[in-house]
Amino acid sequence: MDLSQDAASVLIVHPSPLLREALQSYIESKGPLRVAGVSDSLEALAMAEHCRPQLVLLALASEDDLSLLSALVALPWSPRVLLLCKALGEPVRAAIRLGASGVLSEDDSGSQLLKALGCVLNGELWVDRALTASLLRDLRKPPTEPSPVGLSPRERQIVALVAQGMSTGRLADQLHISEKTVRNHLSSIYDKLQVADRVELALYALKQGINKI
Repeated sequence: MDLSQDAASVLIVHPSPLLREALQSYIESKGPLRVAGVSDSLEALAMAEHCRPQLVLLALASEDDLSLLSALVALPWSPRVLLLCKALGEPVRAAIRLGASGVLSEDDSGSQLLKALGCVLNGELWVDRALTASLLRDLRKPPTEPSPVGLSPRERQIVALVAQGMSTGRLADQLHISEKTVRNHLSSIYDKLQVADRVELALYALKQGINKI
């Protein structure tokens, strides 16, 4: 790692208290990074706002963590986010599209973790080899046209904002409508797209390229 990273701080977000402590102990024992805090996903955003880390090591334990990722990368000081995941799949690809700076497998070694942290802090991307191969295969596929599902312009706007991680309250403020109206729109969108919840809707939007207003 560069000497310029001496004061770099990391927030560790993992559902397991035991693994949070193990990661903290390992990172601090190797230096020069400083662990600013450890948290589960429920308290992660508040912890990040409190300790303002330069990098967040986020365990992608479920698709619900995609909303947390969106919120983290949108923080005013733009912390970088390195994902720690058990398996590759669409949620990981979606996370990269949402702004993750790197992906590390839980099967990788401690030395790989340190290399990944250093690369991400230097402004580089770190992507697992298997994921790189998967992404290249996706790039070779012909582009998929959005399905003609009959979304209205307002509904497409809401889909794009949901894909960016906006809550119902923020959606209402952004669009100058009530939260009840937002929920009504979402119910209609779920029916048209045959999705069950906001996570599935965000994944659909990312696949179809309608995650930008």
